[in-house]
Amino acid sequence: MASRALVIGPAEYAAESGVRTYTEIGVSAVQYGEVLAGNPMWGADHCRVLAPEEVRTAEGVMAALEEEARRTGPGDIFMVVYIGHGAYWGDVPGAEVHFSVGSSYKDKPWTWLSSWYLYRAMRLCKADLKVLIADCCYSKHAAPPGQRVRHPPRSPRRRRPGHLRADRAEGQQRQGLAARLRGTARRTGALHPLQRARAEHPQERHHRPPVPAHPRPAP
Repeated sequence: MASRALVIGPAEYAAESGVRTYTEIGVSAVQYGEVLAGNPMWGADHCRVLAPEEVRTAEGVMAALEEEARRTGPGDIFMVVYIGHGAYWGDVPGAEVHFSVGSSYKDKPWTWLSSWYLYRAMRLCKADLKVLIADCCYSKHAAPPGQRVRHPPRSPRRRRPGHLRADRAEGQQRQGLAARLRGTARRTGALHPLQRARAEHPQERHHRPPVPAHPRPAP
C-alpha cells in the first residue's frame, strides 16, 4: 500500500477580485507539505504542494490533481488537502461548495473551482481510500467523494426541521429545569413576592406594577 498526497493552497488574488489575500494560506500549504514529506507513510516522493502558478486557475489545479490521481493504484491512499476560500451558491447548477483559485472573483461562481470536479477525479482514481481535507468556509457542507449533499447549506437564520425539533426538545428541557428550580426556591422561600403569590394562588391574576416612565429633560 502506498500513500499519495496533493496540497492546494491559493494565497494570492487580484486586488480588484474582492477575494482577500492571506499569506498564511501559502504558509500553511508549505507546512502541510513538510509534515507529510517527513512522515514515513507519505514521504517527499509522494507528497506534492502546488506552486502559485499551478493554483492560478481551475484548469491548473485539476490538471495536477488528475496527474496525481493517475499515479495511484489498488490498495493506495489518495489524499487531497485544500486550504483557501470556500463559497456556496444555491442558484447554480449542482449547488456544490466552490473552492477559490488565484483567478477567482467574488460573486462570480464561474471563476471558482466546483468541488464536484475534485470529487469526480478522486472517485475515478484507483486508490482504495480517498481523503479530502478542506480548510475553508462551508467545508462542513462538502460531500464525500461519490456522494451529494442532500440538504444544501442555508442561511444561519433559517433553521431546518431537525434543528427545530432539537430546539423544541431543548426548550422542554429548559422548562423542566426552570420548574425544578421554582420548586426548590418555593421550598426554601427564595422567591420574589410576585412569584410566590403566583405559585401559591395560580388561579388568581397577578399584575406586575407599571414601570414609571423616565421624565424627559426640559428643553
